[in-house]
Amino acid sequence: MVSQVNNKTIILNTIFLYIRMLVIIGISLYTTRVIFNVLGVENYGLFNLVSSFVALFSFLNSAMQSGTQRFLNVALSSKNIDKVQITFSTALNIHIVIAAIILLTLETIGLWYLNYQLNIPHDKVVTANIVYQCAVVMTILGIVSVPYQAIIVAKERMSLFAYIGIFEAIAKLLIALVIGYASYNFLVFYSSLLTALSIGMFLLYLMITIRNFRLETKYKFKREAGLTKEILSFSGWNLFGQIAVLSSNQGVTILYNLFLGITVNAALAIGQQVRGLVGTLANNLQMAFNPQIVQSYACGDIEHHNMLVLNASRYSLYLISIIAIPFLLYSDIILQLWLGQNLPAYASYFAKAMIWVTILDCVSGPFWMSAHAKGNIKQYQLVVSAIFLLNLPLTYGLYQFSHSVYVSFFATIGVVGGALIYRVSYFLKGNHLPKKMLYFYFKNISYVLCFLILLYPFLKETSNIILLDSFSDLFLMVGFVEIVFISSVMIFCMNGFERNLLKSFVLKKINRI
Repeated sequence: MVSQVNNKTIILNTIFLYIRMLVIIGISLYTTRVIFNVLGVENYGLFNLVSSFVALFSFLNSAMQSGTQRFLNVALSSKNIDKVQITFSTALNIHIVIAAIILLTLETIGLWYLNYQLNIPHDKVVTANIVYQCAVVMTILGIVSVPYQAIIVAKERMSLFAYIGIFEAIAKLLIALVIGYASYNFLVFYSSLLTALSIGMFLLYLMITIRNFRLETKYKFKREAGLTKEILSFSGWNLFGQIAVLSSNQGVTILYNLFLGITVNAALAIGQQVRGLVGTLANNLQMAFNPQIVQSYACGDIEHHNMLVLNASRYSLYLISIIAIPFLLYSDIILQLWLGQNLPAYASYFAKAMIWVTILDCVSGPFWMSAHAKGNIKQYQLVVSAIFLLNLPLTYGLYQFSHSVYVSFFATIGVVGGALIYRVSYFLKGNHLPKKMLYFYFKNISYVLCFLILLYPFLKETSNIILLDSFSDLFLMVGFVEIVFISSVMIFCMNGFERNLLKSFVLKKINRI
């Protein structure tokens, strides 16, 4: 009975988060088009470069975010409110200290690197510095707000989280529509408005958590040195992994700037935007599973834990593939509809490349959450971090032989694929899962990946024969591809229970209409 209630909670949370991301993706796609057209290629590339550089210094926040989420979930599983309050207060203290350290670093070393090392046109230096300071403020506010966001997710209030996300996306759209009327530097005006929005979102999270989770977020002045050490130890090893991931995702942006210039940064920014949108959809789906993945392991319910991990990985791949297929087939057309005709060179290539990377990322996501649930992540992070850290030297080395924009993809896909293989093997180590369960999982994952790889050339050739002269033609072709994929998944990749559950849900919605 408890398992059924938990599964129902996961399903409802998944629906909330999926709807949230569909709305946010739709708004973000249009917002990016407006921003790109207003700022232009050079300013858009400059904004991406400066923002990516600041993100390199916010890796501490990313590491602490996972740690905070993990320890809050463990505390909630104990049903001890005093433990929850102490955990929240300790996490908040740690984030305030981290924010101070990052602020000091960004205003010293960061400023020096921005002005003396990055390849920025002379007439853009002042603008770059203003954008940089805005990015610093947004980064610091993002760090301090992590514990407040974490308690919302840990309490599985995904509907509330969804409403906040949609509100923020709409606010960003309004900002995009307003900046075209600025009487001075568009990029400075845009960055200033984003900073104001960040301040507003921080205050909103603060008020919402105090109102809805006043008991859980009650600040405790009691010092827990043991808990602080435990969180910092966990986050310290997680930090190593975050540095590696950021070197793979954001560090490549700087390498492109060093070898190929700011125009290619604009094309890369579009690819990263696509990856961010699709990847965020996968992360939000998995967010519905994460609290129970951690709490089930903390409570000793290993069987339920294993089922959650494998199902989260499968479902993420299914849903991400639905979004990915149109980009893989018609990225040129979609990007033109999205951003207009004035696209930088290689934008379509970067969009496709980042989609493939995201597909592998979404499959491996639940496995690293399982590793985090176990707590002792030293060995795990050492190996995974070593794999990801190979990306920068591999990319740099390849650029010594060729300055082609394509070479970095081989390094990135190899690194992400290697990390996926290790994460799965780490999950299976010492975990005696039923062979039938493993066969079902690997068969379905392999089928979907083969579908994307082998059916793609056929569908691409079909699209070349059937000319797409209008948006309606594109819509019909994408609809055909999606029907083929969804039907195949239902027939070959779902068990009877899953098919009946999906049919029941669809029929119920149709009857209501």
